[in-house]
Amino acid sequence: MKTTAATALLLAGFAAAAPTASRQAFERRAARFAAAQRQSATFPYAVNGTAGADRISLSKNENDGAEYVSYDSNWSGASTTDTGINNVYGITNVPSVGVPPGGDGSTTYGGSVWVGIDGGDGCDVILQTGITWTVNGDGPSYSAFYEWYPAPSGTLDIEINEGDEIVMQVYATSTTSGAAYITNKSTGQSTSQGFSGQQALCQQGAEWIFEDYSVSGGLIPLSSFSEVTINQATYAGSTTQGAGVDGATVIDISQNGQTLTSASASGDTVQVSYTG
Repeated sequence: MKTTAATALLLAGFAAAAPTASRQAFERRAARFAAAQRQSATFPYAVNGTAGADRISLSKNENDGAEYVSYDSNWSGASTTDTGINNVYGITNVPSVGVPPGGDGSTTYGGSVWVGIDGGDGCDVILQTGITWTVNGDGPSYSAFYEWYPAPSGTLDIEINEGDEIVMQVYATSTTSGAAYITNKSTGQSTSQGFSGQQALCQQGAEWIFEDYSVSGGLIPLSSFSEVTINQATYAGSTTQGAGVDGATVIDISQNGQTLTSASASGDTVQVSYTG
């Protein structure tokens, strides 16, 4: 795992130790909260939409250097587990997005990229931040968001454009308080959102995710997108500093029998490509 000076500074203050990754993090994730609870949602939320009974079993992945691959209805990327996770970091490109092949320009498509703490492995609370977009025949619209689920998500006041380089970080100062940070390295803009008095995190999962997010009780139709690369994908916890994604569970999106993404995770890099 390669940790830059900037990453080390952000993650400083935590004792170094080897991370431990769960091989079955996504098999134990709880089923989605009732859609009725999120009818007004217009931003991504990270509690997964596939009940455990419907999830494809994890299988050995011999191709991309990660230990296991899992298939999911709306998540793609990498997830790992540890104890006391309080800091997750990554730098993503803003992909080119469009109406998928065979799609309708009058339909709105979307997607998002984020880093987060929890949301899987039986813990439905999540602290997350990242970028999101919608696109139709008139072109794309990008924004940045934050969320401490199950509280409502919100938009961060920062400009996001195709090709920008975006720093994403979530930091938990306790199980019920923390902050989300977004920096646009391409424009020099930064913004953040603080939290307090939230539902308690488990602090046992770290994620670097591309998501086909939920809106108005269902999944937004997935846009096409150029390759997403999350660099400096690292996390810190009670016994870990600057750990990367080696050994993480790699996830691809599968809907209606079709695999729509191809993800890989190695060192401190997570990549997700559109295959739909």
